[in-house]
Amino acid sequence: MSPFACCFVVPEGLSDGTLESASDVLRTQDVAGEHSLAELPGDVQVMEDVATESNTVGCRSALMMLMPFALIMAHAVVMLGLAGASGSWKINIILGTILLLILLPLEGLPWILDAVPKPHVKGEPVTPNIFEEVTVDDDIKNLQSLCAGLAAAVDDATCRRFLRARKGNLVDAAASLQKSVHWREEVRPGDITADEVQREMATGKGIVHGWDKTGLPILWVFLGRHSRAGRNAQETVKFILYSLEQAVRIAESRSLEQMCVVVDLSGFSTRSMDFEVTKSLFNILKHHYPEHIGKILLWNAPFVFGMFWNIVRNWIDPVTENKVQFVSGDMLFELVDRAEHPELQVTH
Repeated sequence: MSPFACCFVVPEGLSDGTLESASDVLRTQDVAGEHSLAELPGDVQVMEDVATESNTVGCRSALMMLMPFALIMAHAVVMLGLAGASGSWKINIILGTILLLILLPLEGLPWILDAVPKPHVKGEPVTPNIFEEVTVDDDIKNLQSLCAGLAAAVDDATCRRFLRARKGNLVDAAASLQKSVHWREEVRPGDITADEVQREMATGKGIVHGWDKTGLPILWVFLGRHSRAGRNAQETVKFILYSLEQAVRIAESRSLEQMCVVVDLSGFSTRSMDFEVTKSLFNILKHHYPEHIGKILLWNAPFVFGMFWNIVRNWIDPVTENKVQFVSGDMLFELVDRAEHPELQVTH
């Protein structure tokens, strides 16, 4: 992963001057086989209509990034027209260039800045979850009663998390919890072994290691090492589940419920933009790991990440999005000790 890159990279799908539809962009292109997420069991499948939602948001983000360059072309045409009409090339080229330098910041720069992720301002108020306090015992018991027919027993902590995630709505919490229990019986994420995800582990794109300064276990994600073209969707999703289960077990060993996710974005490029797997990840977190995420730290985001973020942020639950912070450089180490980074050497 690379430092913050202030350059524009044309996304895949913008060749020949046209933008592929989101359904084409999101279509699985496994080099290892013709698998798609539709073949995945249970709720690991992408059950929602990704194409419709992403087409609108994706086109808007693409237009946002292309607008400044359209302005450059328009002003260049005007400049050449003026020069040709008067015959005084040098004078009009100079005037045209000055016009371009004046108008581009006024018209184009706001579009660019709007596409760049906004860093978290330290001390900025975050919308609280009104059900962050411990749910009363009666609600937990009522939820357990509604889920009494399930094969697996549901503990108090799980009930509390689902009640918080569903804003205290008992009926919604019961329906979600029942679906999640059935999903676990079918997918069995807790039984996934390292041998089953060996190829994904070898990329070094994810590891559970260390603790943040509040005591939460850290799931490190090196997103620049992920390539959409080189992955198998099923294996990638299975590796995500394996990593989440590891982090949850470590948290529970200290009587904790949440984890800290640090996403190292250095080296992120268009090849790392895996909309299909990202959509599946957010569905998994929402439906099967509610309230397990304590914070998400996006570290050293390059400029091109702004396009990707403007699309995928629309799939995140608002409460979860409030846990996202953009950090750069040593800002990360105000929240995580440098010694906890799995690849940085600490010098004394």
